[in-house]
Amino acid sequence: MHRQLLHQTDQHVKFTREDTKGNSLAFLDCAVKITEDRNLTIEVYRKPTHTDQYLQFDSHHPLEHKLGVIQTLQHRAREIPTTSQGRKKEQDHIKTALKTNLPNEPPAGGSPP
Repeated sequence: MHRQLLHQTDQHVKFTREDTKGNSLAFLDCAVKITEDRNLTIEVYRKPTHTDQYLQFDSHHPLEHKLGVIQTLQHRAREIPTTSQGRKKEQDHIKTALKTNLPNEPPAGGSPP
């Protein structure tokens, strides 16, 4: 009923509803989970198609942009997970993801970043 009312506001906007999967519901970049003792926990959510591709360190983007990616990911890791295990899991994921965005070869005449 509410969805019908929402659909009437703008013909170009369609509202959908998603059911939980495995006691988890994705909302924005959060995965809201119901634990066995019926508590809610929140973790960082990534779509199944997410590839962890961020700015390559050896790209020609300004250093501020590269650092901004790292700061944003760290902020999400601190602020979204509601458990210490969730924060640790996210920090580990970030380290792995950022390492994959490093160049395979050190820059000419230099050491690896």
